[in-house]
Amino acid sequence: MAFSFGINKKTTDDFRKEGWLRETLAAYFLSVPHPDKQNPDEKKRFSHSQRLMAELEIISLLQFDLIRRPLRYGDINTLLSVIIEACSRRLEEKSITIESSLPERCVFMAAEPRLVSFALISLLRAYADNNKNDKISVHVMLHKHSLSISVDGQPPVLNTGTRGLVRAAAYLHKGGVAVSNGTVAFSLQTRIRGAVGLYAAPSADELLSNPLSPVNILLS
Repeated sequence: MAFSFGINKKTTDDFRKEGWLRETLAAYFLSVPHPDKQNPDEKKRFSHSQRLMAELEIISLLQFDLIRRPLRYGDINTLLSVIIEACSRRLEEKSITIESSLPERCVFMAAEPRLVSFALISLLRAYADNNKNDKISVHVMLHKHSLSISVDGQPPVLNTGTRGLVRAAAYLHKGGVAVSNGTVAFSLQTRIRGAVGLYAAPSADELLSNPLSPVNILLS
């Protein structure tokens, strides 16, 4: 299967193709053996299917970037901590170490957790590809009215999807993006109002055991 088209220039045929791909991938993931029981060819197809799902999810997040996505209230610090832990465990398999620092407290704020998750994991994937057998640093810092997330290492070339996710996450949360000397950082305002509903962070084990979690499809 091949899948590629402009994020913001989709035609009716593109939407039909995306719908067909989602149905095909859903049927595949429902029937595929557990990764531990797959042979080499099945594992290759499984990883390819995860990458296709990642592309679909990124396009879904960015294709309507002019429409304000709804926010929900929750502890963003726990969400980021869990993502970093899960990514660290996945990247250990590639001899890549993540060093991290986060606030030692709950940071309850309005956010779009799916967009923030994809932005951070996609950024970590880009750094991992450019820092093989090395380390990446992730720092989450709480400021007076905002939260900043920075990733540091050998600077990667960010693809369109990663750049779009980071910018979209910052824009939606009324923050900004900065790039300097091997570091990419984006910020989120912590006092945004008007969110509806709540979100709760999954555990790192839940992210790693779910083949369609953002950690697994982006780091496949």
